[in-house]
Amino acid sequence: MERPGTSRSESHRTRIAARGWPMISAVEQARAGLRSWQFWLGLGISIACLVLVFRGVDFQELASALRAADYVWLVPAVALLVASLAARAVRWRGLFFPQTGLKLATLFDVLNISYLINNIIPARVGDLARAGLISTREPVSASRALATVVVERVLDGLTLVVMLGLLLPLFPVPAWIGRLGQVAGVSMAAAGVGLMVLSTQRARSVRWSHAVLQRIPRVDGVRWAERVGNLVDGLGALRSPAALGQAGAWSVVVWLLSGAAYYFVLRAFDLGLSISAGLFVLVVTTLVLIVPATPGYVGVFDYTAVLALSVFGVERSLALSCAIVLHAVSYATFSVMGLISLVRESLSLSAVIRGGEPPVIGEQ
Repeated sequence: MERPGTSRSESHRTRIAARGWPMISAVEQARAGLRSWQFWLGLGISIACLVLVFRGVDFQELASALRAADYVWLVPAVALLVASLAARAVRWRGLFFPQTGLKLATLFDVLNISYLINNIIPARVGDLARAGLISTREPVSASRALATVVVERVLDGLTLVVMLGLLLPLFPVPAWIGRLGQVAGVSMAAAGVGLMVLSTQRARSVRWSHAVLQRIPRVDGVRWAERVGNLVDGLGALRSPAALGQAGAWSVVVWLLSGAAYYFVLRAFDLGLSISAGLFVLVVTTLVLIVPATPGYVGVFDYTAVLALSVFGVERSLALSCAIVLHAVSYATFSVMGLISLVRESLSLSAVIRGGEPPVIGEQ
């Protein structure tokens, strides 16, 4: 029940604060992102990639390729992308180990909403919104939820690097793709080791953070130390070989489903490529998306997809038509699923972004 005289926004903010989450809305995060050098760097990279990808393209051939595509193949592609989202939700629930009982449907909806936000707001605000939103729907702190998101990202990176390593011997790839895999592999491995070590140092992390933060004026050292403890609790799956193994297995499922979706999109253009080629395009484009870019990765995704397809000798205009459809299908599927989840959770996008959505369903 909301207290008499308390607005829905205030009720939400109270729940967020009670669970140990900073009082920063997605709007404030986005505004900070717009002022950051990373945003402007990303915008510059996106514009540069758009110039490169459209340079020398025969627009008549591009339009002809788009008209000739057999779009019925997009149906299984969309179904596989939705299945990959469901697999992500199952994996996310396992990352809350040892906590159990979290509703899979709620995790699925919150995950979808976060991808929708990432599609329209810079600086990956959706990841932060996911942690804050799940803390209002399930009995978990936002700090702990945020830690599971970090673990999820590292697992994705490691899975993609391993897949790239398995795919490289199959195709005559340029040297830059091999270097991309090396850089990503070292980065993800270092992050994974760091998280593993941190997961075993809860007491020390809390003690050190309290000792440092209590010296800062107007900072509640006790509360922030508690948040650090919750953050380390979110790494619980890393302390369990079984939970970590399950998360790794689901990561493979997630990316195999996504790779199959890419294959069916390429099938629409009758390129005669194998499913391993679809997986290769997925892995390369996803690893490159680590660089800063605009929301939706406009330009960066398309240029990288064209480069990946060039490995198979696909002509530039045809490759760009494939890249455009690949991007559109992914963007539209994740966005529509996010909108559906907003309806399922009785939320509005503006309310979630402001950080003031209505109470949990069933709460009066």
